[in-house]
Amino acid sequence: LVDQIPGKLNDRKTVLGELNWVFTAITDTIAWNILPPDLFQRLFRQDLLVASIYRNFILAERLLRSVGCTPLSVPRLPPSYQHPLWDAWDLAADVCLAQLPTLLKDPKAEYVTSSF
Repeated sequence: LVDQIPGKLNDRKTVLGELNWVFTAITDTIAWNILPPDLFQRLFRQDLLVASIYRNFILAERLLRSVGCTPLSVPRLPPSYQHPLWDAWDLAADVCLAQLPTLLKDPKAEYVTSSF
C-alpha cells in the first residue's frame, strides 16, 4: 500500500509530498527540542543525507519501542518516542491517508491538502 501513495516527494500538494513535508517538520522539531543546539546543527543542518538518516532513526525509535525494541545510534540521542508532537504526526497521517482509497479508485479525484 505504501508504494501506491500517489504524488511526488517534493510536491506538497500531493499525498506523498505532504506526508514527507509534515514528517520532516515534526521530526526536525522533535530533534530541535531534545538535542543540544550544537548537536542538532551537526546532525540536522550540515548534511542532507545525515539529517535524513537521523529523521528516520527518530521514527524507527517510535515504531520499535512500541514492540519492545530499543534502537541505538551513534551519537546516542535522548528518547523521543513519547514526544507530544507525535500526536500531530498521527493526525496528519490519518488526514492524508484517509483520502487514499478514493484517490486510488478514481484517478480524477483531487487530493485535499491538510491545514497543518
